[in-house]
Amino acid sequence: MNLNKLLVIGMEQNLCKVEDIQAFDALPLKNKFIFTSKDIPTESNVFMNKFAKAGEMGDPYRKGHVFYRYLTQQLTTKTNISMK
Repeated sequence: MNLNKLLVIGMEQNLCKVEDIQAFDALPLKNKFIFTSKDIPTESNVFMNKFAKAGEMGDPYRKGHVFYRYLTQQLTTKTNISMK
């Protein structure tokens, strides 16, 4: 397994706190993203304004197309992982 190509994804749900998001960001992993409804200044945070009013992320099964759009944008701009 090539750990340089490992992709770790987190999501702000189920009572996730700002401290949890910061702890996720501190993980010693290169390619990591956490989708949140909060504009927190961390390297791994992917702020999704669409969910800001709800205070947490929406259902990933019902909103999969939204998460996919944000994920592909992050993969093409912030990682060494190819979409091919």
